[in-house]
Amino acid sequence: MTNPKPEPRKPSKAELRIGPRPLPLYLALAHMLWLSLPAASQILKSDLPNLKAAERLLPESLRQKRKQLRQHWQTLKAQSLKVGAQKPQSANAKQDSAEERFDAALHALATTQYQAFLDALTRYRGSAIARDVDEPQTLWRAGTTRLLDFSTKKSAKPVVLVIPSLINRYHVLDMDAQQSFVRALAEKGFRPLLLDWDVPGKEESGFSFDDYLSTRLFPALNIANKMQNGPVHVIGYCMGGLLAAALATHAGDAIRSLMFLATPWDFHADGGEQSARVQKMLPHIEPILKTRNDIPGELPIDVLQCFFISLQPFAILDKFLRFAAMKPRSAEERAFVLIEDWVNEGVPLVGKVAEACLQGWYIENTPAKGAWKVLGKTIRPQDIRLPSLHVIPQNDKIVPPASAKALAGAMRQATVIQPEFGHISMMVNAAARDKVWPELFSWLASR
Repeated sequence: MTNPKPEPRKPSKAELRIGPRPLPLYLALAHMLWLSLPAASQILKSDLPNLKAAERLLPESLRQKRKQLRQHWQTLKAQSLKVGAQKPQSANAKQDSAEERFDAALHALATTQYQAFLDALTRYRGSAIARDVDEPQTLWRAGTTRLLDFSTKKSAKPVVLVIPSLINRYHVLDMDAQQSFVRALAEKGFRPLLLDWDVPGKEESGFSFDDYLSTRLFPALNIANKMQNGPVHVIGYCMGGLLAAALATHAGDAIRSLMFLATPWDFHADGGEQSARVQKMLPHIEPILKTRNDIPGELPIDVLQCFFISLQPFAILDKFLRFAAMKPRSAEERAFVLIEDWVNEGVPLVGKVAEACLQGWYIENTPAKGAWKVLGKTIRPQDIRLPSLHVIPQNDKIVPPASAKALAGAMRQATVIQPEFGHISMMVNAAARDKVWPELFSWLASR
């Protein structure tokens, strides 16, 4: 058994985080939005239908403020017209006064919110809050991959193998002592074994999906089977769900049930919007994925972050404005910082896997078309004869619900639940622990 790897050290007050990543993009979006508002005052005051339609592109915080300002503007306009009807000679003066007051309010809004955003960034980057949980036992290690045992009772059964996404650390499933999906599993009497992919090292740098399956997932499943003395439950989160499907295709007899948490399958289910974005990005990304001087390329986390930000470009501004209003040393502030740290501590995706995801999954839609192969076998959900639970968050903006439903619809023994949470909040929101997780644990216990 290897010694446990220490978690990242708490930053001192004098240190700043690198994130949010990529920081220049955050600053550019804020600058573009808030500092351009005064110049766009005529658009904001317009009642033209096409401009109203464009309003949906604005962040929620601005839409609400814009609505208030529009109402204020209409009130002033009505008052001016009323006065004008009584005193025609002064109508223009009253109208000008209303416009001036509107422009002043708009300028104040832009200045205040832009400064609040910058202050929130500074507060997050200098926060001393850090993830603080006991390190689980490492059962097995290969390269930079570890198999972690979260059970406090080493004889606990049934055994559950948990597979996170390759592009993030597992911490979303073990965020904090009070908000940990895998530790909650252990509290219910299960024995969770979780794969920690970590940052790809030299050994993983040339990996394909075949390599991840044959040298990482198969050995981890074998260890879990020996502990259970039989088939085990397998849970996959996001991209980990696709890996779970590939594992079940090759080793279905070693698996008792499958649970898919926010797992995409039909990558064109959103009308091809995400696919179109990837198609535009790919020509600029492909050069960095190629092997040079015998060193395989990889997809950096900042590039991945740019893609996810593009799905909701102004949502990142909204979340930091919400953070600005949070009380210091509150549970809400702690949760925000821990989630942001997890988002910004993502890991790069090795070149071959990145190419298979971007070109194969997003552009060619190989999983839904029955064309995704791993170790020579096509991964076909309809051929997996195992009971499966599909947790499809209704508010998921990263994996469109229709994409995840396609996987459930293709499987023979599928149960679907659709909680009113998002892709990440399903795992990290305190309310999910009481409203979502018990149903998942109950389903596992019944299998």
